[in-house]
Amino acid sequence: MSLITRSLLGFLSFLSILPNDSVATGQENQEVSFPRAIAVKQLNEKFEKRLAREDELQKSGQRTLERLKAAQQEMEKVQMSAAVSAAIQQQAVAAEMESQALAAYRRSQSNSQTNNSPILFPNRNRNTPSPAVVTAAISTSQLNQLSVSARAIVERFQECTRDLNSIQSELTKSYAERKDLLDDYWELADPCSIHSIAENEKILVEFENVNPTNEAGRMARAILLRRIHSNERAINECTEIIDGKGMYAPLAYAVRADVQLEQGDAKKSKIDLGLAMKGSKDDPYVRWIRAQIFSQQRQWLNAEEDWRVVLKSKKSETMVRRELALILAHKQLQSKRSSNKPTDEIELASGLSTGRDWNIELAFAFIHHANGKKEEALKKAEKAKELAIDEQKEICQKMIDRIEKDESPEWDFDR
Repeated sequence: MSLITRSLLGFLSFLSILPNDSVATGQENQEVSFPRAIAVKQLNEKFEKRLAREDELQKSGQRTLERLKAAQQEMEKVQMSAAVSAAIQQQAVAAEMESQALAAYRRSQSNSQTNNSPILFPNRNRNTPSPAVVTAAISTSQLNQLSVSARAIVERFQECTRDLNSIQSELTKSYAERKDLLDDYWELADPCSIHSIAENEKILVEFENVNPTNEAGRMARAILLRRIHSNERAINECTEIIDGKGMYAPLAYAVRADVQLEQGDAKKSKIDLGLAMKGSKDDPYVRWIRAQIFSQQRQWLNAEEDWRVVLKSKKSETMVRRELALILAHKQLQSKRSSNKPTDEIELASGLSTGRDWNIELAFAFIHHANGKKEEALKKAEKAKELAIDEQKEICQKMIDRIEKDESPEWDFDR
C-alpha cells in the first residue's frame, strides 16, 4: 500500500469518529424572561443547523476522499516524469504528517464523552505545504508531458484535492466558531444575578433542550443552575464537561469552584479554581468567575485585577463595569480614602445599560452610601425597589434599612 493511500485511509478513519449529531416597573421586569427564552431557543436551533451542515460536509468529505483514493490508485499505474512524481511524493509526505497529527488528536480525545470540538490537523507544521500548494507545484508544462489519459487522471486528482481542501477549511471554521457560541449564551445565563430566581427557572425550560454536544449551551446551563441555587445539578453538569475534556473544561472547573464555595467547601473550591487557571488563565470567562469568587472572599485587589482583564475583552461591558464599580467602592471603604472612580464606573455602566435596570440603581445606592451621600443613596435604593420583583425587593429593602440606620455599606456578593 502506497504512502498516499495509507494517509487517505487514515483520514477516512478520522472522519468516521467526528460527531454525527444530525442522526421598567416590576411588571415590566417580569416580561424580560419571555424574550430571553426565545433567544435561548434560537441559539439552540442555530446549533442544530450547524450540526446538520457539519454532517453534510463530513459526508461530502468522505465521498471526495474516495474519489481521491481512486485517482491515486490510477496514478500509481501511470508512467510519469520525475518532477511530477516528486510533486506527488511531496504531497504524500504532507498527508502522512497530517495523518500522524490526526492520530495524536484522536488519542487525546479518546476519553471525551462529547468529542464536540475537533480541529482538523491541530498540530500541522506551518512549513508543511497544503494539498493545494503541492498540486499547484505540478506545472502546465509538466502535465503536457503526460499522455492524455494520464493528464486527465492527474487533473482529476488535483480537482479532488482542491474540493477536499475547501471542505476541510469550512469544517475547521465551523468547529472554531462553536467557541463563539458562549458569547451569545452568556448573558442569558444571568452570570451576575440580575434576574429573579423565578425568571431563571422559566429560562431553564429552554436550557433543558440544549443538545448534549452543545458544550457552550451546557456551560451556560451550569451557570444558570448556580444562579437558582440548584447546586448539585450545577456540579454534575460541570463534572460531565470536565470529564469530556472539551474546550470549556477550565471554565467548568471555575464554576464548580464557585458552587463549592457557596456550599462551604473552601478546600475543594481552591483546588478547582487552581485547575481552572492552569487550564486557561487568559480566558476572560474563567477570570470572570474567579473575580466573583474573590469578591465573595473580600479580596478586593485580586477581584479588581480580574475584572479589568475581563473588561479588556469587551464582553458584557455593562455587567463588568457595574461589578468593577462595586469593588472600587469596597476598596475605598477599606482605605478610608475618597475617590470618584466607583461613581465614574457605575455611570459608565448606567450609560451602557438598556432599559430600566434595578441592579444598576441598587449599585448607585451602595456607592452613594459609601460616599456618605445618604439622601441620594435612599433615592436610588427606592428606585431599585420599584423596578425589582420577587426576592429582589427584599434585597433592596435591606439596603434601604442599612442606609436609614446609618449602618456601614455592604453588598451581598454571595447571592
